Amino acid sequence: KANEAIQGVGPIEGVVTGLGLELEREGRHLQGDCPTGHTSQGGRCFSVNTEGNFFHCFKCGASGDAVDLIRLVQGLGFDEAVGWLVDNLGRDLLPGLNGERPEDRSELRDHYQRAALYDLVFEYGKALLYEEEGKDALECLVYEWGYQVERLRQSDWIYFPPDQRIKDHLRKLQPEAGEQIVALKLQGPYGDNFRMAYPWRDRWGTITGFMKTVTSPKGAEVTTQDGKKHQAVRWDSTVDSDKHDLFNIQASKGEKGVIVLEGHSDAIRLSALGFKGVVATGPGLLSELHVAGLKAQGIEMATLCFDPAAPNGNGEGRAGEKAEKAEKAVEVLRKNGLQQFVIDPASLA
Repeated sequence: KANEAIQGVGPIEGVVTGLGLELEREGRHLQGDCPTGHTSQGGRCFSVNTEGNFFHCFKCGASGDAVDLIRLVQGLGFDEAVGWLVDNLGRDLLPGLNGERPEDRSELRDHYQRAALYDLVFEYGKALLYEEEGKDALECLVYEWGYQVERLRQSDWIYFPPDQRIKDHLRKLQPEAGEQIVALKLQGPYGDNFRMAYPWRDRWGTITGFMKTVTSPKGAEVTTQDGKKHQAVRWDSTVDSDKHDLFNIQASKGEKGVIVLEGHSDAIRLSALGFKGVVATGPGLLSELHVAGLKAQGIEMATLCFDPAAPNGNGEGRAGEKAEKAEKAVEVLRKNGLQQFVIDPASLA
């Protein structure tokens, strides 16, 4: 996609500098007044995410990537903005753009609007995990999941407050983003019943949604909008989550090889322990789309480390399923020119 080519070609921070925008750093964000010139409370409605390479104004709703920022500030068309990018940040960016012109930017604007708000949700939940409100989630992660607190702080786990608490907090931070906050979908099909979560990020690290779980190992009893009762529900996700990339793919940036697991939580744990390039398929198969994302990151080889079959009465069938999943993954990797290694599930504890 053209927007993927643009987003990956260079840091938006360089565009901010080249345009002469006066923004103050706040962590991984640059914040200040919107370059369109409208006023705002506190003068911090405009935010540039320097890791995800996008910007968003919480008042006027302007959002986009580096090229969109150039167009917004300079009043240029798409081709002229690409030309500015190449002239100011280097002609080595040109091959990544492939001469493509996105036809409709509205979907991309909506994506970045959600991502900007999800960033604030993540930072809020990360802080609450270590406060009184997040005590149950913290104790679950430490005493049941086995995390050491210092390692947990290096992970993406957060406490996920009730919907209304989150939106009240967002309104305090960005009071002029009222309509955007109302439109933000924080729940999945199983409702507001989950207090632990971690973000799903795309290959640039932009949050596209949240995976959520309960603190009880027995799960929750949930009645959905259709009146059906569901027992032992443990997982859910926000409805707008974009999951076309492998989970944790942003951790493969700068690596030549990845370790491909099944479990999301395993990928989070190993990343917190310092392992590089750990990604996860989840319960599904490794797909052509997944491998395309890996190749876009410059990945050349993959080590498959899928779960061993569960030791139960149906263990034989499960072992067959695991072997078939690994075989299909190897086939996809080979077809796309990536070197493959497989760790035998039987050798894993």
